Amino acid sequence: MAKANATVTDFFRLWGKAALAPLFFAAGLISCPSACAGAPTSPDLEQLQSSAQAHHLEDDQVWLSLLHVEHGKRHIVDNAFFLSDGKFSVREELRATIAALWGKHSQEALCRFPARALWLQEKLRAPALPIEQCPDVNEFLQNASDDHIDLVFAADSLSSPSSFLGHSFLKFSGTNLKGDETSHAVSFYTDTRTKNYPKLIVESFVTGRKGYFALTPYNSNLELYLRGEQRKVWEYHLKLDAFQRRLMVLHTLELKNVQQTYLYVGYNCATVVRFLIQLSGIKGQSPPLWTTPKDVLRTAERAGLIDKVQVHYPDRALVRALSEGMSKRNQTLVLNSVLTGNVEMLGDDPRLLQSALAENSYVQESKRLDPLRAQQNLERLNARLNATGSDSSLSLNPAIDPRKGDGERQISLQAGIDGGLPALRLAWLPASHLITDNNGSSSHETELKLLSGVIEKRGSGRPALRQLTIFGMTTLLPQNALTGGLSGRFSFGMDTQMDAAMHRRHPFVVDGGVGLTKRIMPDIDIYSMIGGGGGLLNFKPYVHANVQIGAVIREIWGMKTVALWTSSLSTMASGVRSNSFEIVQSKRIGKNISMELNYKNTFNANAKNECAFLSVKRRF
Repeated sequence: MAKANATVTDFFRLWGKAALAPLFFAAGLISCPSACAGAPTSPDLEQLQSSAQAHHLEDDQVWLSLLHVEHGKRHIVDNAFFLSDGKFSVREELRATIAALWGKHSQEALCRFPARALWLQEKLRAPALPIEQCPDVNEFLQNASDDHIDLVFAADSLSSPSSFLGHSFLKFSGTNLKGDETSHAVSFYTDTRTKNYPKLIVESFVTGRKGYFALTPYNSNLELYLRGEQRKVWEYHLKLDAFQRRLMVLHTLELKNVQQTYLYVGYNCATVVRFLIQLSGIKGQSPPLWTTPKDVLRTAERAGLIDKVQVHYPDRALVRALSEGMSKRNQTLVLNSVLTGNVEMLGDDPRLLQSALAENSYVQESKRLDPLRAQQNLERLNARLNATGSDSSLSLNPAIDPRKGDGERQISLQAGIDGGLPALRLAWLPASHLITDNNGSSSHETELKLLSGVIEKRGSGRPALRQLTIFGMTTLLPQNALTGGLSGRFSFGMDTQMDAAMHRRHPFVVDGGVGLTKRIMPDIDIYSMIGGGGGLLNFKPYVHANVQIGAVIREIWGMKTVALWTSSLSTMASGVRSNSFEIVQSKRIGKNISMELNYKNTFNANAKNECAFLSVKRRF
């Protein structure tokens, strides 16, 4: 496999010496030399165009997906991707494509748009075109394969701004024309390696960043996600026929030369993958606001495209999954057996032996174990597992599947009392979820807020924006003797805070914290954090520090309780120490509907403010 994958560099004339460096497609238009000569005599163009119009091919989902068009808007603005002149329309582009493919200069158009050619010649029963003779098509088939196509999802990563919601891409695998087994990843992404975070945010959400469309050896991608970033990877095998698979491959060749702009809230990795799988003919539907990687999974699931799934666990996640519910004594026993090489102390318990195997790989990867000792451990642990006669396959939580989670957008209506006055609130969260939500599809509690906000009408006052979180994240990773684990939070945006007299202020705030989480029971987490930050109120800066103690309780009948105690000092409040206690009780009342009861009491030595709200939340 390694030998076959190595040919990709020559195939696409790419560059890069680092083993995990992305191999980008070379830019520029494809030209089709004399290899394409011998195309059939041009048929009656007007007849083909009339037939296309009579069958309304311009409205066909596949044609729209080939153009990356939805709701009349084209996502690709590079004019080199289109053949029609003047004002763009899907109908004129269809007519121009037919004219180019079966016209006098069909060779160049054929090798620029082989996917369009394949689809149109089938729909119109037009004369076959020698697509396989195009140089790039031929080279792909020589060095890669489309025997199988998998939809791949890499779990969300809070360390990468472009992967906050995960990353989706395609895997092409099978036997190429040389007889070699190959597997390659096809992915669209942007480079987020910068320290200029304000610019990164503006470009990612507003103006767009340069996008890269890459074909790389799949194993290199898998190694990067599993070892380098410790992210779980799901492979969903797609039920596609040979024509559908070939159409997807040819469309990737069409895209490799296109100048594309990556926009987190518009045209991202998931958008491109969604257009690719819609080439199977499924009736795709653009999700609200923008497409996320999990949206693509659910689209494929609803269409019945997925027939089986394979999950790859990184070493750290595998250790945590295997040690779930294991006593601290046994966790310490597993760790000591690996570090000392005394695996006999584990006895014949299959669960302990499997955990030790995973821990052995994890500590070696993190450079805490000599490779020779790790190899000796591996051999002895496998021997003991075989001697027990137990099934070495792992039984892990099947609920942790990104297809099974709740919607990643939500809106809520809230009514209650705030500071003794009646109040109404409208809250929205374009992405992604809150601690109070059902996070059963994750192994630990997390929160991610992008562009979330709250508008409040209090008493006789006018509605006003009271909160706008540009970015906020919290992760409560339970401490584990085998893997450690820190919890943390970070956010910035406009927020409502109390001064010393408990008057509401609305500064721009940057806040963060770090701490520990303990899972005292399978459904109860307690945590503590220490943190602080700064803010800007009326163009005057201030700083603050805080300590938090909280608990998360996952209950029966779709209920959940989150409680939080915060003690803080802020120069905005003249250095007066204030405390707050907040508790939220949520109850799921439908697939996408939940109700929440929220109570919060903020107080200091001189004043206090209480508020209580009942809210109805809709996820989509």
